[in-house]
Amino acid sequence: MINYETNNSPFFEANKKYCEAIENQLKSFNYEYAGFCNSYGYEIESTFIRNSFSFHLKFIKHQTTRNGVVVPVDAADFAGIELEIKGLNPTTKISFGKNKLKRLFSSKDLMQHIPTPYYFSTNLTTNKQSCIQLSKLLLKNNIDSLKINRGKAILKIISASTASFKFINELEIAIVNCSYTKPLTKEW
Repeated sequence: MINYETNNSPFFEANKKYCEAIENQLKSFNYEYAGFCNSYGYEIESTFIRNSFSFHLKFIKHQTTRNGVVVPVDAADFAGIELEIKGLNPTTKISFGKNKLKRLFSSKDLMQHIPTPYYFSTNLTTNKQSCIQLSKLLLKNNIDSLKINRGKAILKIISASTASFKFINELEIAIVNCSYTKPLTKEW
């Protein structure tokens, strides 16, 4: 359940509309969720199990004010999604993000398919085509970072999106296909 701190602000109305869209998606899958929504932002969390993987999904928006001593400074807004997936192959290591230095140490085969400043590093050698498909999916959805290590994936998206469940399905399939020999094709 989301606790709405009602206000007549247009910021609250925009945040409420987004939260209601996410809430409707979570209800349609019968996933439990909790959070709050007010004029300054929102935070919605949901944990669920699907295809023997444990998902923890967090939708965040907050506003921080900065003190301008001489000149007034606008508040900084942050909106994003954090996703954690547990139960993956414990030997798989994948790292994706923006870093020109790490790009220098990434596989040249993979870097042909990824624009600068992104990098993609992995310990996998057998499923290069699946890793290329995963990197294209991450780029298409403006993913800030993905780390997979010790059977756990942590993904950060720095933008608000209501199409997150379709993306999670595509991501799950891409990660499993990249790190396992048996491909996954189940849809939500």
